Amino acid sequence: MPYKWRLNYFFLQNMDNTLVIFVDEVTKRLTYTLEQTLAVYGVSYELVNDPFLFCQQDRLNLVYSNYPFEERFLTISPSTLLFEEEIRKVEIDKTSWRGEEILTIDGVLDPFAALFYLLSLYDEYFIDKKDHHDRIDAQSHVMVRFGWQKKLMVERWTKAIIDKLNDYYQIPLDKKQPPFSVLPTFDIDNTYAYKLKKGTRKWLSQTKDVLFKDTDRLKERKRVLSGRQKDPYDTFEVIRTIHRDYFPVKLFWLVGSYGRFDRNISLEDPKHRSLIQSLATEIEIGLHPSYQSNKDESILRYEKELLSNCLGKEVGSSRQHFLKLKIPDTYVHLLNTKIKNDYTLGFANVVGFRAGISRPFSWFDLRNNQISELTIHPFAYMDGTLLEYLKFSPEQAKKEISEVLQEVACMGGTFAFIWHNETIGDYGKWNGWQDVLWHTINEGKELMENR
Repeated sequence: MPYKWRLNYFFLQNMDNTLVIFVDEVTKRLTYTLEQTLAVYGVSYELVNDPFLFCQQDRLNLVYSNYPFEERFLTISPSTLLFEEEIRKVEIDKTSWRGEEILTIDGVLDPFAALFYLLSLYDEYFIDKKDHHDRIDAQSHVMVRFGWQKKLMVERWTKAIIDKLNDYYQIPLDKKQPPFSVLPTFDIDNTYAYKLKKGTRKWLSQTKDVLFKDTDRLKERKRVLSGRQKDPYDTFEVIRTIHRDYFPVKLFWLVGSYGRFDRNISLEDPKHRSLIQSLATEIEIGLHPSYQSNKDESILRYEKELLSNCLGKEVGSSRQHFLKLKIPDTYVHLLNTKIKNDYTLGFANVVGFRAGISRPFSWFDLRNNQISELTIHPFAYMDGTLLEYLKFSPEQAKKEISEVLQEVACMGGTFAFIWHNETIGDYGKWNGWQDVLWHTINEGKELMENR
């Protein structure tokens, strides 16, 4: 055995698998990125900014710097993004790297900066185009513009980095893939179509049906209120069945005051409160902050208190009504009201992943340049996206769902999705759509069982 080869073999056999990364400066952006990516995959690392100390490490060495070492080390030349503190407009483009399309930042191919750009939602600070609900225009978003919305780019780029290290050192880093899970969620915007609606609301609704000569609806209302027919929005047994027999479910309940876009039954109604409390004995219930609360933190605080009092415990999770998410304001309001888990991140009119990731991750507050206490839980699709925005048939919807579900099963993460109690009863325009929900549930269960 040649002497030089024998030394290298001894070195590889005796080093530990800690990745030692040389950087010019240890920053909050850098440590956040590494914790949300490499650390999740079980890769242990140390950051070193002393060149002499770095050269003494008999371990896996990576240079994330342009420092001119005399000795040859595996090097990734950084952009400046992870070593800055301000929020500035950067030039982004895409190129290919290790079989994947990837972002370039100011012309630099830096996978760590690319990961941070997606995870920090950096792009959204500069999207001015909004829809009529003041939500960002999905077509302006980097994930959609580059055609990545159905791919988990965070996982793909993280794996590419690890594979590059493995190829270079010819020994496998300990790598564990994020687990795959399925999370059905339901927004309760309208608990019932007819039941428990009283006073002016009941009168106006009946008057509208009379004026438009909607005799079928008038008859249906009469049958429901007389107890001869189940309310068409009362699909809570279906939700309970999914929770008991398939996957843990989460509910998000709208309890805000009546308004143009907030039309649920008052929480003062004892039967409404009783239903919520009954479901809460089995299923976790979070807040569905009202449309009007999005710009008024005091309303958000009041609604959280209402639901907390009803449940008899503090509410710690939420999803915005109409997916009204404005970065960073919405997240700041949630943290100020001690809500630390939010499930709003996704597109209203596009199926896929808004941050290139499907597993929960920490929100990085760019304005304060620090990791926050808020955990973001992305979702992959919403019922209304499929029918109301994309105009899909149920069969088209199933194909779309299967595509993104397969991506999560393959790459790892939580396949979360949104339905509403009024959309799963095969009622009205949603006739035939409960089958789409069960397609998601059954295919998700099969994929989990086959892993």
